[in-house]
Amino acid sequence: MLSGIQIHMSSTRLLIDYPYRNVYFCEDRILSSELAAVGRFISVEHIPQRTRISLKGYQKILNKVVKSQYSGMVATFGSSPDPLKTLNQYAASIIQPSSASRLILSIRLLRLILLPFALAYGLTVRRQPLISLVVSDYRAHTNLSLQKLEEISS
Repeated sequence: MLSGIQIHMSSTRLLIDYPYRNVYFCEDRILSSELAAVGRFISVEHIPQRTRISLKGYQKILNKVVKSQYSGMVATFGSSPDPLKTLNQYAASIIQPSSASRLILSIRLLRLILLPFALAYGLTVRRQPLISLVVSDYRAHTNLSLQKLEEISS
């Protein structure tokens, strides 16, 4: 599978052999982790080609932020080959000093509140198979520049 920012390309056969899991959020991360475990994943750096449509209404935005933060954390812990390292990375991102905006500081506080629940749920109910075979930062280990990919394929 070739993967980049918001783009994933694969053969039909590969997706039949390694189907998406039925989860609310982060199914791409879980599939990428499994494919990296078996050497079938290449990450390609490129410029983002799309933007998200903004939500309207404070309640909808808050609900989306809480759900996406929690689901992302659960999926990260559930698919992490090194949960302690992942926990340390989350803790570091929460407590890092900066002159961040109120929104960023609010998201950090939300992550701090959700962290123990996401850790427990991700390591028990949502634990994924093949995790012990994957390096913790699969994108860094499978990264290929777009220029290098063009050189290889021509």
